[in-house]
Amino acid sequence: MECVTRNGLALQGATKELQSSKEIALLAVSQNGFALQYVASNAQVQEIALHAVLNEPRVYQFLPKNLAEADGLALEVLKVKPSFFSSLPLSLRHSTLFAAKALASVPKLLKELPTELQRDEVFLVGVARSTGALLQELPHASRPIALAAVQQDGLALRYASHQLRADEEIAYTAVKQNAPAAQFVDEASKGKVDEASKGRGIRTKSCERGFAAVPRVRTLLRGFILSVVSI
Repeated sequence: MECVTRNGLALQGATKELQSSKEIALLAVSQNGFALQYVASNAQVQEIALHAVLNEPRVYQFLPKNLAEADGLALEVLKVKPSFFSSLPLSLRHSTLFAAKALASVPKLLKELPTELQRDEVFLVGVARSTGALLQELPHASRPIALAAVQQDGLALRYASHQLRADEEIAYTAVKQNAPAAQFVDEASKGKVDEASKGRGIRTKSCERGFAAVPRVRTLLRGFILSVVSI
């Protein structure tokens, strides 16, 4: 065990029993990803393959097909190394479904995707419905994408363009989904959004300031009435 922690490739000279040990295999590939080639096939599970690839990305091309084309392993690798997308098997890189899953999990992956997907509004709207954080990667997002994003996460409004933050429907939808999103509404639309929010019982910060002022107004009014009566 001590040998493989110092030199993962030492697993090559280990007994078959040790090469079949998942504990030993994990130590070996964490030290040197290429040690995966000496791990017994029955021990080459996703966890060990993940550590091997994270240690040495080139190992991915040597993975058994069932691991190389597994969504789960690829997604875990992309969470740590988004740029690794270009090294994935063609079956995954050319899969719109996988790209949508990956982008929903790792929004920063957007710039690594094929250009046609980066410009596909229908595709991006679908992903935005799963993760509003996608808007952070799209400074020039279209209105449908922004609307889908704030429907999923109102606070994503902070990443929208000035023009979209002034859009009453987008702003109201964001505040409806998460009231604190009101702080990101453009001043031009804030009044109408507050009014619409009050009508729906949504308490934005400006609404709360108004409610907080009610007791003070009552106190002043009462004092005025008493002063008139005393005269």
